[in-house]
Amino acid sequence: GKRMDFYIKVKFFSEIESLVYGISLKTVDGVYVYGENTQFNNVSIDSVQASSVTVCKFSLEMNVGPGHYFVDIGVAEHMQNIDHPVDNRLGFVHVEVFSGKRRFDGLVDLKMSVEEVSRVKVSKG
Repeated sequence: GKRMDFYIKVKFFSEIESLVYGISLKTVDGVYVYGENTQFNNVSIDSVQASSVTVCKFSLEMNVGPGHYFVDIGVAEHMQNIDHPVDNRLGFVHVEVFSGKRRFDGLVDLKMSVEEVSRVKVSKG
């Protein structure tokens, strides 16, 4: 579950009133593991003027199973409750995740805790 940072640098050719940055993680088979954007995360991004250049940092805790993943990133404009894509980069980065100290099966580590809360001996008869 180490934290990984992904940076994108974006040059804008037109004004964007309500800017949204987004990121997603997929397996090599295309299984959608995770996706989030600034709109979902209630991060307000100021409008951007044409000819502006921005740098955005995504920081993810990689609580996923060992394997190969692809990172997609995107920029959108949020208008009338809909995100309209401005630019997307699919398979932007290839990431290989190695097993850590915790072992689990599946795609994500949900950090399970378990405890036996009761035990009773049942007598025969």
